[in-house]
Amino acid sequence: MLPLAFLTAHPNNVRKNVGDISELAASIRQNGLVQPIVVTELPNRKGQYLILAGHRRAKACERAGMKQVPCIVRHDVSHLADHLTLMLVENCQRTNLGPVEKADAIRELMDLGLTQAEVARQTGMHSSTVNSLILINELDEDSLEAVKAGDITVGAAQEAVRKERAASRERLGDPARGRPVQVDPPHFRRSHPLARHVNDLCDHSTRPKVGEVGCGECWEEIIRTDALGGIGGGVRSDADTSS
Repeated sequence: MLPLAFLTAHPNNVRKNVGDISELAASIRQNGLVQPIVVTELPNRKGQYLILAGHRRAKACERAGMKQVPCIVRHDVSHLADHLTLMLVENCQRTNLGPVEKADAIRELMDLGLTQAEVARQTGMHSSTVNSLILINELDEDSLEAVKAGDITVGAAQEAVRKERAASRERLGDPARGRPVQVDPPHFRRSHPLARHVNDLCDHSTRPKVGEVGCGECWEEIIRTDALGGIGGGVRSDADTSS
């Protein structure tokens, strides 16, 4: 058991946002902390510890009013690469770590000198998975935010990077890796003003979903109905004016 005040969040935590911890805090307040927090001793700061795994749990414990928390102290992880690897593995095993966060962590590991094969071996990821995540690092900031928000699928983003690499090879004879690639989000997605109506209408489970909302036929039906003023007096979409 360690005082919560003695624990410090890791500055290179692969999970950039702990998200909503209200339910977790309520559960801990009711049942206590079931899964210990993994920490390591801070060099040159006796009695202080750096959190390696359990940042959300630590924040939830703080909100729940706990003063001490159960911890596992790791003495075998003295380097930053060890920290990042442990955090990446722990988050991938326990939670749905976002693809952009995974890609960031992999980039940091490779910046520290690990090869793609070493990242795959140490994290337990397949080499093709590591290679696919590396592609995400070549997106520009706006496209990265769109991937995080779900406006652009990971597959669409990766395909855009592959196409840019291929175009670079044709232009220059060598792919210009590392140059930011911009991907435009699809027009028909969840933020579309008619998306809710399409989603309510579409119950075609075997058809591909356009923008993860509804099938193409249901999109067309809702757009035509809206054009005739049949949805709330007519919610005009960009698709109507462009057609």
